[in-house]
Amino acid sequence: MKNLTIAVFFIFWTCSYPAMSRTLLESSIAAKTHEQWMKDFGRTYADDVEKEKRFKIFAKNLEYIENFNRAGNETYELGLNQFLDLTKKEFTSKYTCANLKGKLESSMVASVAALFNVSKISTNNSLKGKRKPIPESIDWREGGAVTSVKRQGACASCWAFATLAAVEGIVQIKNRELVSLSAQ
Repeated sequence: MKNLTIAVFFIFWTCSYPAMSRTLLESSIAAKTHEQWMKDFGRTYADDVEKEKRFKIFAKNLEYIENFNRAGNETYELGLNQFLDLTKKEFTSKYTCANLKGKLESSMVASVAALFNVSKISTNNSLKGKRKPIPESIDWREGGAVTSVKRQGACASCWAFATLAAVEGIVQIKNRELVSLSAQ
């Protein structure tokens, strides 16, 4: 009976060994890939705990990339980039300005409210205090938020001049000071 138990254990161990060694091999490859990735993107971590946490995220994202590319369902392939050690939530929070939406709305509404002398206004369009009708359109030239026409010349930088004009207007609306900026 003892020999049978040993034989059964040996069979199970032998059958599970390839899966176990494949997992160890994949972890080793992921660790080497992570080290090279850290060098390529100049990534350092505060301590070993942070490095281990980031490695786990990196390995999970690397596995996703490999599975995606292996499936071959798209006309493109995914690759390694500087964001590979971030979760989707961290990436979204840090790089997409998703968390600024409410702040920007409040700031813009407050600026427009100040321009029209509305005492209080909120982003849900409810007015507190004295209500004033919101006009159908606004001529920002009359509101003092447009600087004089600038000479673009033949430099083909219309995008820079248009952006500059928008920034000048926003600065005036926000700070109540019209500043003429340079497109240089």
